[in-house]
Amino acid sequence: ESKPEILVSKALTYSMGEVPAGVLVLTGGVDVQKDHFYILIRGWGLGEESWMIRASRVESWEDVITALFKTKYPSVVSGIEPFSVRLSCLDSGFRTAEVYEVCSRWSDIARPVKGQSHLAGVPYRVNIIDRNPRSGEVIPGGLRLWHVDTSYFKDKIYRMVHADPGDPAQWHLCADPADEYLKQFCAEQKVIIRDKKGRSREEWRLISAGAKSHYLDVEVYAVAAADMIRVSAMRAEGETQVYKPRGQDAEERRPGG
Repeated sequence: ESKPEILVSKALTYSMGEVPAGVLVLTGGVDVQKDHFYILIRGWGLGEESWMIRASRVESWEDVITALFKTKYPSVVSGIEPFSVRLSCLDSGFRTAEVYEVCSRWSDIARPVKGQSHLAGVPYRVNIIDRNPRSGEVIPGGLRLWHVDTSYFKDKIYRMVHADPGDPAQWHLCADPADEYLKQFCAEQKVIIRDKKGRSREEWRLISAGAKSHYLDVEVYAVAAADMIRVSAMRAEGETQVYKPRGQDAEERRPGG
């Protein structure tokens, strides 16, 4: 469980929509509701240090597409080119066909995801969606669905929010984060659940019935996107910091079933 006052202490002086010094790449997350959307964009630097760039509710797909795929976010550092979002994860639980259509159209920078409370041994797993209806063979370059272990990423976010001052993986917010963001981000806690046989496991649950945690969900998707493009492997190159992950793309490393 994170408390709003702890989160407020993570707020810096830059404005929403600005990219602070140290950011090398942006990732995004989208929570799809019946008639609106929640979006989150997070910037990443060395050591998985991260900064909230944007958190907002929008009302249409066009708003989502504009924010994630068509907008370049300006750096506070003069001389640095504005940033586009490198990869976004879009929740496919609601309006699934629409999510698939958008992700197909923006396939190089958008992935449909499905949150699951636990996955065995991996933070995410990939399933092929696009297959030939007659042969069942995979269509090259076709759409894939990414199953995301939400518990794994909520645990990771919790660790980052509560990181020691010397830990490089610091979690930052822009100036004056909205009350609704703070409330939703802090709406869940980890509890111990026991089954009928007395076996116990930990699960993230809403603290109060009827509470909303959409902004926590989009943070999960943005962090999952960062994991997929391996921001943890970014290294400084000479005197210039650049986005340069080492090794193969995570997609190739974890093909899944």
